[in-house]
Amino acid sequence: MPPTSRRARPLPGAALALALALSLTACPSEGGEDEAEAGAEDDVGTDSAADEGGGAENCTVEGAEIVALVNAYREANGKPAVPLSPSLCTVAQLHVEDLDANGPHTVEGCNLHSWSDQGEWSACCYTSDHAQAQCMWDKPKELTTYPGSGYENAAGGGGSITPSGAVDLWKGSAGHNAVMLNEGTWESFPWGAMGAGVQGGYAVVWFGEQADPAR
Repeated sequence: MPPTSRRARPLPGAALALALALSLTACPSEGGEDEAEAGAEDDVGTDSAADEGGGAENCTVEGAEIVALVNAYREANGKPAVPLSPSLCTVAQLHVEDLDANGPHTVEGCNLHSWSDQGEWSACCYTSDHAQAQCMWDKPKELTTYPGSGYENAAGGGGSITPSGAVDLWKGSAGHNAVMLNEGTWESFPWGAMGAGVQGGYAVVWFGEQADPAR
């Protein structure tokens, strides 16, 4: 992977295994393909997301709720809240809409970080070896005025998903949890922006180091 100006990005593997190829079932299972029920009741409203620094009008209600839930989780673990980013909300919502409408991840070998060729973005089949990681990193700069790279947690694969259900899934996956809490490999990536989106059975949250100039 190409280095940044400050340090090398985290190597793909466990720490960057961000796509959850989920079947929404009643029982969680261990392993590379997480299964969990995503039907929990939501208990954090969008007002708290707006309080994290503005820009909530650029997020859907459910996207802003994910941001609020992640920030509440971070603060409970002694981490600072991450400002809500209208740009990353835009990227997140475009991605879940693409996943829901066009299913780029349903092509053999492609996972939930994939993008179809049905929009004004560069398409890619994101594979388990992370050969297309640049496709993820570049999406915020490609689709918005956000100046930095983006990193995504994704969940989906059937049925419906709620903001709290998605966040609970990420909490239960070591790699995804580390991204949310800046732990392990991600400790040297202080998040300066966060956005999220939900559509159909898909939910994603995006993080970036730079502050969002669109705020």
